[in-house]
Amino acid sequence: MNTAPAPPWRGAALRLLLRYWVRVSCVAWCVLSLVVLAMTGSSALLTEYGPDADGVMPSYGAWVRAYCLVIGVHLTWHSLPLHVSNSMTRRAFSRQALVFAVAIAGFTAALFTAGLGLEVLVYTAADQPHDWGFASLPSYLLESWLVHLVWLVGGAFAAACVYRFASRGLLVVPFVTLLIFPGDILLGRDSVALGTLPAYADQLALGWAVLGLLGITAVGTLLTWCLVRDVPIRPPAR
Repeated sequence: MNTAPAPPWRGAALRLLLRYWVRVSCVAWCVLSLVVLAMTGSSALLTEYGPDADGVMPSYGAWVRAYCLVIGVHLTWHSLPLHVSNSMTRRAFSRQALVFAVAIAGFTAALFTAGLGLEVLVYTAADQPHDWGFASLPSYLLESWLVHLVWLVGGAFAAACVYRFASRGLLVVPFVTLLIFPGDILLGRDSVALGTLPAYADQLALGWAVLGLLGITAVGTLLTWCLVRDVPIRPPAR
């Protein structure tokens, strides 16, 4: 009889996390898309001068990043103690959590990019210009994937600080901004959109941004693991 443990990527934690957060993300995306498309459609089709060329969906990017931050907090604050208290090792959970973080960040980025694509489609149908064309969506997807991952890791790190050090951990939380905000700076968000730059500058900027964001993600993941690898697990509140 084979009693070898299952590979960590086949564990229950990964399946449960994906099952829950994929459903929540789909519901949130549907609500956001309906709101944005209603605003965009009324502006593009019913007004004399048409909507702004920058669109509505990109302005909600901060909301989506904050949503990924909440996922990271939930991952460390709730899911880690739950699975460790049910006989899963911290190392096994951390491996599954890392796979989950990459997957859910990509999923939220894909949903948000799909919403942007729908908005561009409405603009096109109304014969209105939009700063983001269909050709820019792949680069926007990659940007959003990396930025969402950085914010998720930042949330996990902040929760790990508070979980381990209680109220003293709150002193570390402001430094989480050193992890999450450089991603927006690297990508020029809210200043220059990569999709509007010339091809060479686009590739150069995106290449440096990818390296920087991957480095930030690696640092945040390492810091979070250092905090949770031996943290005492408190019994859940009843």
